[in-house]
Amino acid sequence: MKKRLSIIFVVITIFLLHLNVYSQTKKRDVKIIKTTGNIKFIKLDSLNSKYPELNLSISPDGKYLYFMSSRPNQYSTKNYTGVEDTYDGDIYYSINQNGVWSKPINLDRTINSPQGEDEPNISPDGQKVYFQSWRLGWEKNGGPYYEANLKGNVWSNPKGLNSGITQFFVKRSSDTISLATDGSTFSPDGKTFIFSFGNGYYNPMDIYITKKDDNGKWSNPKKLEISTIYDERNPFLAADGKTLYFSSNGYKGFGKMDIYKTTINEDGSCGEVVNIGEPFNTKEDDQCFVLTANGNDLYFVRNGDIYYCDLKNIISELKPNPTIIFSGIVKDKQSKKYIESEVKLIDLENDEELGKSITNINTGAYSLVGALNKKYRLEVSSKGYVSESKEIVVPQELSSEKIVNDFELTKKELPPKEDIVKQEQTNENTEDQIAEPCVFKLDDKNFSIGLYPLYPYAVGIKTEVHRGNFGGIFVASYLPKVGRYDDIKPPDEYASDNYSTSIIVSLIYNIPLTCSFYPFIGLYNGYQFRNWKKEVYDNGKYIIKEGNYSGYHYGFSLGGKLFINDLIYFEGGCGLGRNGVHSIPSGDVIRYEWQLIPWVAFCYVIN
Repeated sequence: MKKRLSIIFVVITIFLLHLNVYSQTKKRDVKIIKTTGNIKFIKLDSLNSKYPELNLSISPDGKYLYFMSSRPNQYSTKNYTGVEDTYDGDIYYSINQNGVWSKPINLDRTINSPQGEDEPNISPDGQKVYFQSWRLGWEKNGGPYYEANLKGNVWSNPKGLNSGITQFFVKRSSDTISLATDGSTFSPDGKTFIFSFGNGYYNPMDIYITKKDDNGKWSNPKKLEISTIYDERNPFLAADGKTLYFSSNGYKGFGKMDIYKTTINEDGSCGEVVNIGEPFNTKEDDQCFVLTANGNDLYFVRNGDIYYCDLKNIISELKPNPTIIFSGIVKDKQSKKYIESEVKLIDLENDEELGKSITNINTGAYSLVGALNKKYRLEVSSKGYVSESKEIVVPQELSSEKIVNDFELTKKELPPKEDIVKQEQTNENTEDQIAEPCVFKLDDKNFSIGLYPLYPYAVGIKTEVHRGNFGGIFVASYLPKVGRYDDIKPPDEYASDNYSTSIIVSLIYNIPLTCSFYPFIGLYNGYQFRNWKKEVYDNGKYIIKEGNYSGYHYGFSLGGKLFINDLIYFEGGCGLGRNGVHSIPSGDVIRYEWQLIPWVAFCYVIN
């Protein structure tokens, strides 16, 4: 009897285990959206290449399209995946000019690197781009997600998002696990970030969410409940900040990766998941679904190519909540020139800031996104100008997709001279108490190179590798006509035959005294090669002789770096050390002397 009960127990256990595994591996049932209307897809051949294009980002007004492409360029690494004719990804963008997309433009070496960049996200005003990169040092530089700002026509050096995002990836990194992401998205206000993550690019991924607090710190990412044991990728948060689209093969669909829609609640939970249906989903991989703010222009990727679809006259539940774009330009009232300013969108119901735009100094343009049937206030401010604001009531229905408001700011009147003096004295007395925090210029910088004159008439090339405040310097220099510094100068016709070359290696410590000024101290060691040709007194008469000798010199180095901007700095300093004095013509070191070697350098910083 006991034996029979045992057999029955084993059979029941196996059945329950099988049922549990089956329930876990079974794809989830979802509602499928029905769409009506004349739907036409246009393959954007002007943007596509024979290499994959993925992870799209469209500006709210539909003017700029950013994407990753694996096509080769001057920054590419060939055979990046170990397969012939493959390259690392780089970020490109295209401009929509009267309905025609321009040739894709590479974001240049400021952002793209040989390590691969992906998942671009352009801010609503087009002045900030977020992206993903496994560039060297991402763990310490706040990666693997970065942001860069547009100043005029130039992108600033990328800065890692850091805090909870970096901690999430560092915690999961090891020698045995290959970290991978495939798609990310930001809310219009830049305070919510959603991304896909998995252990290896070809393994299943899940979707995570993190939020930024009032101090600019990102929370520890949490997995969204829409994730399955299968694959979820390419999230896109619509302009309403609530409607989320993503690709998955973990729900019942039409083929490989299908596109699905859900909503994100304030607490990070998700609403019902629905399949956006045919013809958007097929038996192929359908991914990277993005929409303009009005919901009328759709872009997506099918099998590595970018497609477009006009949804203006299409009736479907797949569209997000309608939104409105606030746009315009900001000028100086007197000169009519564009100025860089800050434009904030405030919800009058709770006085909450919903978005912030920094105008481009070349265009003065701003762009923000809001919801319908609400009251807002636009607040415009710029240093040295009187701030302005304007209240706007947005109705439930609009005939236009934009509300345009231009601003002309008036310069503040300067106070009398005696008031300026008093204010400067007050600033001096309270400077230490109210000093603004700053980012030290050497943070996240790895390498610099520059011209390095050692002393009068000498020229050299200086390189420096930075790690924190420590720097390792290597200098190669050339000093022509060096004989003029000797006690016995060579004849003018032999001046060019007297020269020296030096190699100096120095370890220094940079002290960030201010945001831009870095005194440093260190030790140096060098090797000098000297060639000479001059008159030498030999056997009772002067004869022309030539020869060469070499020797070491070493000592202390002192100086400072003064940053002109984030990339260029001026360096001045001196080396105080022992240098061998040689005899001529033997070349033997006859004594060591203390010498002071001054230098200046103009250097360019390379990330």
